[in-house]
Amino acid sequence: MGAPSLRGYLRCSLVAGLEVSAIGALAAIALLMALGRFAGMPWYAYGNLFSTVLYSPNVLEAAPGYHTLAGFALVFLYFVASGLAFAVIFPGRRRGAGPYLVAVFFAVALFMAGDRIWWQRISSYIVIYGVHAHLMWAHVVYGVVLGGVARRRTRLEHPPDDAAPPDALSTFA
Repeated sequence: MGAPSLRGYLRCSLVAGLEVSAIGALAAIALLMALGRFAGMPWYAYGNLFSTVLYSPNVLEAAPGYHTLAGFALVFLYFVASGLAFAVIFPGRRRGAGPYLVAVFFAVALFMAGDRIWWQRISSYIVIYGVHAHLMWAHVVYGVVLGGVARRRTRLEHPPDDAAPPDALSTFA
């Protein structure tokens, strides 16, 4: 079997990036919630913090609500969009630690750029009230998970010969 076309490569990259970055986003959000609890913050504190992008700063001290859900959804979209960009920009096909190191570097660079550039312009409350160590470790965990994009892309491009399309009901069994 030959190399996939550019269209096939982009499709596989986008699907792999979407799948892997969604898992990484959930892992990063779960870590933010856990680290916040260890620091004495309520579990929803980071959801409220990120919702300051969309709502007034009064939501920082508010109880969990739709604004909390919107904040976590914004973080999820942030990670998924960056994961899609990573999957298309970095076409790594190597095995081993290489793709994971590149992904962690990408995630830490994303953290630094967000901390110094766009979060300060969009909502400075994230930079002021967010615990930088928590945000950095969430990005590192996201990067470790994002390192699986190359392996997932390869599996999508070259499925095993005996692979059949999954049955919708057996997926949840």
